[in-house]
Amino acid sequence: MRNFFLSAVALLSLSAQNAFAVSLTFQFDVNSSGPSMYACNAGIKHGQETKICYDKVNGATCTPACATGDVNACAANTSPATCACTGEEGAGNQGGTFMDFANVNYGEWSDNQSASTAPNNKKLSSFGYDWTSLFPMTTGAYANQVRDLTINLGSEIYGAEYFVDICYRGSQIDYSNVPSLNFGLIGKVTVTNLKTGTNYQDLSKLNVQAETKCIMQDSFDYCSADSIPGLNLCGSTAIHTVIQTSAVTPAYASAQQIGLLDRGTMGAGSSRAPKFCYTRYTFSEKSHVVRKWKEQKARICTYTRISEPSESESSL
Repeated sequence: MRNFFLSAVALLSLSAQNAFAVSLTFQFDVNSSGPSMYACNAGIKHGQETKICYDKVNGATCTPACATGDVNACAANTSPATCACTGEEGAGNQGGTFMDFANVNYGEWSDNQSASTAPNNKKLSSFGYDWTSLFPMTTGAYANQVRDLTINLGSEIYGAEYFVDICYRGSQIDYSNVPSLNFGLIGKVTVTNLKTGTNYQDLSKLNVQAETKCIMQDSFDYCSADSIPGLNLCGSTAIHTVIQTSAVTPAYASAQQIGLLDRGTMGAGSSRAPKFCYTRYTFSEKSHVVRKWKEQKARICTYTRISEPSESESSL
């Protein structure tokens, strides 16, 4: 009887424990999306030039009449034998601009750690004095990725201009209620001479300017941005705003890295997070003299950084 009583107490105790037990099933979502940065566009043009007559030996200015054989029209230290003129008579000298072109190897943008698409090749010629770009200049070219770019300049007179765009796709995470963000921007350029005996950047008096434009968080209609036809971002009416523009800076007489952009804070409040940006590096030849026949060659390296730093990047 006693054993039966103890067993009954044990069962009652176990039933009491089960009666007060609780359980919970909880589920949650994880959103993951990182940034992507890549070269996405390029362009070329030639500045408008006037006809130049010059002495091929000493570089002195001479006259068109001297170049055609009129000794009496020759200035001091010039002669018909050494006086030459650029361009064609009465043609506005536009034909020479066709000699400048960019060779571009590109494909569709591919995500981080994703296979690249088949490459495409295109030559961009500087027809006349207007920009010729790989993709429309007003929107950037986020759906494409430039893999290789070579600028070929055969125009008679220095004066070519060319650019490369570095595109940035920000994370698709919605940061509108994260006020502590403080994205920073860095943009630098290095020009290295590759030919002994000549120096392209010095002969051309090469200059560079950089500008970054972005669509920030509060101007962006938040959605999945997988499809970007003509930068119509999921129906967004947002437009790019200028984040920072550098001064026109000499890229010659120095092999050192040239600092152009250094914006510690790209936005304020809910607009701190950049969604889509492009940084354009524009190079221009400023010497406007007859181009040397002896080949010159340089390598240009751009460095662009958009990041959420833990400390100031101004010293980098």
